[in-house]
Amino acid sequence: VDGNGFSGKTIKLIANIDLEGMTWAPVGQTGGNGAATHFVGTFDGQGYTISNFVITPDATYGEGANYAAGLFGFVDAGDAVIKNLKVNSATVTGHHWTAVICGYLTGTIQNCHVTNSSVTCTHANDDACGDKAGMIVGYTNHSTTTVKDCTAKDGTVKAGRDAGQIVGCNSSGVTVSGCSAENVNVSATGDCTGANIKNDIIGRQN
Repeated sequence: VDGNGFSGKTIKLIANIDLEGMTWAPVGQTGGNGAATHFVGTFDGQGYTISNFVITPDATYGEGANYAAGLFGFVDAGDAVIKNLKVNSATVTGHHWTAVICGYLTGTIQNCHVTNSSVTCTHANDDACGDKAGMIVGYTNHSTTTVKDCTAKDGTVKAGRDAGQIVGCNSSGVTVSGCSAENVNVSATGDCTGANIKNDIIGRQN
C-alpha cells in the first residue's frame, strides 16, 4: 500500500480476478526498511475469487522478523476487516507470519475461503525460523481479533513450528469460530523446532 493504510476506507472487489501466476506483493507491511504500511481499512471481497498468484519473500523484508506473507501481509487495527473473499490456487512462501489470506492479523477476518493452495514457511534466521503458518492466518494478535466462518480445502501447510489448517498461532483471548478444513495437510519442514505442527484448526494456542 506504499504508506497508505486505507484508514476508514472500504475497498470492494467487483469481479473475479485471475492473476495468471503473477508474483504478488503482500498488502500491508512493516519494519524491514523502516516503512510501516499496515493495512487498517476494510476489504470486502463480495463473494468473488482471486486466483493463481505466487508470494515469495521480498529482498527488502524477507530475511527478517518483520515480513508477513499473504495476500494481506500485516493487518493491524482493531477495526480492520477482511471479509467475503475466496482465494483459489495460491502458492505462498515466507519465513514468518505466513498464510494465504493474512500473515499477521489484528482485526477481523470473516467468511474467507481458500482452496487448492499451498503455504510454506521456512527458516531464514533466529527471528524468522519458519514459524506461524496457516491457510487463513499465520498469527493472530490482540484480544480484539476475530477469525470466523472461514474454510480451507485441498491444500498443504509446511512450517518449522506453529502451523495449523486455519490459524498457525492464536493469541490468548482471540476468538476463532465457525471455521473448518477439509483435506488440508499440515507438516513440519526446515530447521526450527517442529513444535505445534497440527492437523487441527489452530496449530498453537497461546
